[in-house]
Amino acid sequence: MAEWREFKDLPTLELIELIKMRKEEGFIERAQAAFYAFSFRFAVEVSKKCEIICKNWGLDSDFAAEVSDETFKRFWKYPKYEIKRTKTTDIDKAVLLYLFKIAKNVLIDIWNKKNCTNKNPYEGNEEIVWDFPPDDNDCGEIENIHSHHAIVKKVISC
Repeated sequence: MAEWREFKDLPTLELIELIKMRKEEGFIERAQAAFYAFSFRFAVEVSKKCEIICKNWGLDSDFAAEVSDETFKRFWKYPKYEIKRTKTTDIDKAVLLYLFKIAKNVLIDIWNKKNCTNKNPYEGNEEIVWDFPPDDNDCGEIENIHSHHAIVKKVISC
């Protein structure tokens, strides 16, 4: 069984490559050990950043810890980091910025999930309007119903 301490001195890009091999036959233990080394390398900075951002959002440190944990889980699930897409020469800084972006998306996802802002506004009992209503419908306080009807029909037809 691979121990994460064996990987703690490996460069970050090698750790990421080992993590990417997690689905290959016989590499799961090495990939997990590399992931633990990767997580220990970046956990402090990601946790600090999550706490700062959550505090700005008015959220507590428990929420920040959840965001931090979920950030690393998402990196494990989707280790798609590519060095050629970075603009900085410092690899660790580039990976940290990548993790911060994941953390931002995770924060929004968790906040939406807990506050039910992703609820679908449709209930399933809506009706499809196939035709424009006839001219004799009551249009509220509009004085000239026919001109209003013509304007709305023209706008909808465009």
